Amino acid sequence: LMHAVIKSGPKIPEGAEHNDQAYLLWIDQTLMAYAAAARRQKTTDFFSSAAQETGFSLEETKRIFGELLRLGPELLSFHLLCQELERLRP
Repeated sequence: LMHAVIKSGPKIPEGAEHNDQAYLLWIDQTLMAYAAAARRQKTTDFFSSAAQETGFSLEETKRIFGELLRLGPELLSFHLLCQELERLRP
């Protein structure tokens, strides 16, 4: 799922290196892409595109994303706030 969102981002880490800096950046970039889609009311497109890129079903894509949200809810809140501030900026 995250790989589908991050076309030009860092290489997805192999294995269970969840404390690896590249893995954390990967999560951050995915949540940032979701926040941008959410603020533009394009979450349906976001999930459809991610499902198509990964080959997962839409339901599986959303389930995986739910797990990602469990890992970084504060990070998502930060990116949603940034998107709102960007929208309000003159």
